[in-house]
Amino acid sequence: MYGGQLLPLFLENLPGFPTMEAGLYLMPRGIATFVSMSLVGRFSGRFSARSMICAGMLLSLAGTYEMIRLTPQAPGSVILLPMILLGLGLGLICIPLSSLAFATIPGRLAPEVAGLYSLVRSVGSSIGISLASTCLNHSAKVNWAGLRGYVDPYHPAVRRRACGPMPPGWRGCRGWCSSRRWCRPSSLPSG
Repeated sequence: MYGGQLLPLFLENLPGFPTMEAGLYLMPRGIATFVSMSLVGRFSGRFSARSMICAGMLLSLAGTYEMIRLTPQAPGSVILLPMILLGLGLGLICIPLSSLAFATIPGRLAPEVAGLYSLVRSVGSSIGISLASTCLNHSAKVNWAGLRGYVDPYHPAVRRRACGPMPPGWRGCRGWCSSRRWCRPSSLPSG
């Protein structure tokens, strides 16, 4: 659940969506959460809180599974179904979970328990976001280290990328260069 906080960064950086468009693609999750939270009260008489929490977890699991199709090359419409499923699941989890947490609490302790519940939820959310960010950074470092072994300054593709198009008689760069002014001819043409 907390990894969803990183979706705006993903949508803005890898596929390159503008900020407004990334927000519009994430909006179905909020709308679906609003709808499911509104309907939970109507269903509370028919279904137990535990069954609604289980249904919410299954919907969230299905939404998370659907996120497999999300790649940097995928169109933005691919994210709509997972966002709706995640939003519906989140709404079905939060309200029944709160009611179960407060079901056995005496009325005189309700304010203290509400404060404690809010504190635990906020700290848990912060820890979840921190763990998701840490896992993302670690994965990026591991992948970068793996790719770094394939980047050789003497490889022709790297030389073309670093130096741009080379005039006739130039045989590439000596070492690594990041701009054309650092490119030097390795040898001048004879004659």
